[in-house]
Amino acid sequence: MRKFLLGLALVGVLSAPPAFAQSIVPNSLTGNECWTAGQGPSGPSSFVCATGMRNATGYQLITPTPSGTYTPSPAVSNILLNGQPAASTVVTTPVSTSTALLYDGALFSVCNTTSGAFAANTTTIVAATGQTINGGTITITTLAAFTCVELQYVLASTTWYRIQ
Repeated sequence: MRKFLLGLALVGVLSAPPAFAQSIVPNSLTGNECWTAGQGPSGPSSFVCATGMRNATGYQLITPTPSGTYTPSPAVSNILLNGQPAASTVVTTPVSTSTALLYDGALFSVCNTTSGAFAANTTTIVAATGQTINGGTITITTLAAFTCVELQYVLASTTWYRIQ
């Protein structure tokens, strides 16, 4: 009887269809992927997101003639203006959201991506609620072709510093 049951089990195993493994590695990152990073066993930990780990940045392309108010998420590091603003444009600095965190040292820029200098209509960069910009609001009337105004965030003081 034991031999019969062992033979039956062997036939069941050998006749089962083969299993194929599926990849669980993503093909690309959106910047919203986060994981826990800690300081060893029983040490403190925090969430680290792909936007802070990879050497790439998120962007928001605004074309053809931007105007209005833009408030990007922390996953957006660059506002790409693909045209001279048609009217006054306001860009608010990013803030943390439930799906993307604004981290210490974050970079944020507003860029002229055209081959011509901006010569009219203002683009204003203002601090989001609870934040400040060192030196106050930044008003851009002229911006050379292919250049950016860049800011870096200091979490301890919730302040953006202009670095370019």
